[in-house]
Amino acid sequence: MGNANMRELMGLIDEALQIPGGVARMHHYYGTEDVMTAGKNWFDGEGLSGAPGSEWRRAELYENTTVPELRKWRINLISNYEFDRSILKGVNIGGGLRYQSSVALGYPPAGDPDDPRQIRYDFSRPYKGPAETNVDLWIGYTRQLTRKIHWRIQLNIKDAFEKKGLIPITYNPNGRPAAYRIVSGQSWTLVNTLSF
Repeated sequence: MGNANMRELMGLIDEALQIPGGVARMHHYYGTEDVMTAGKNWFDGEGLSGAPGSEWRRAELYENTTVPELRKWRINLISNYEFDRSILKGVNIGGGLRYQSSVALGYPPAGDPDDPRQIRYDFSRPYKGPAETNVDLWIGYTRQLTRKIHWRIQLNIKDAFEKKGLIPITYNPNGRPAAYRIVSGQSWTLVNTLSF
């Protein structure tokens, strides 16, 4: 990950923060407090908008592993049939199926929790989100109202068999969900179209 120069820079910073008893202390940028440490800034992000050391370390650990929140399989199927004769002439029915395999949403930590430079993740036991299967259905009717006006109406049912709820999208290190996605459940729409 990163080029040779970036790896060298991150290694130098990491070495500079190490002392025999832990990470080196650094005066607060106002010079009035002696409570903030360089290591705390670098690994925890205290006083910063992020924690560059932790983000770099995590990116290094994820190298050559399954990317979190990326599903291995996605399958989309769709079918529609339109009747062109008999009493059903002009009627169309169809459906769609969307499948997504389970997804890794985080990994349990390992290593020494008191030394952020030694943090590891157990990639053999990912926290997983559920596999998802969604079904859409529709029925429509179309006819020529006049020589120039074409009418179409269609009822669509999205997520036909889905119930409202919450699905985890990321996990805390302790294995509890940190954030959820809202599942709105089944929805219906009626579309009416005139073409001329």
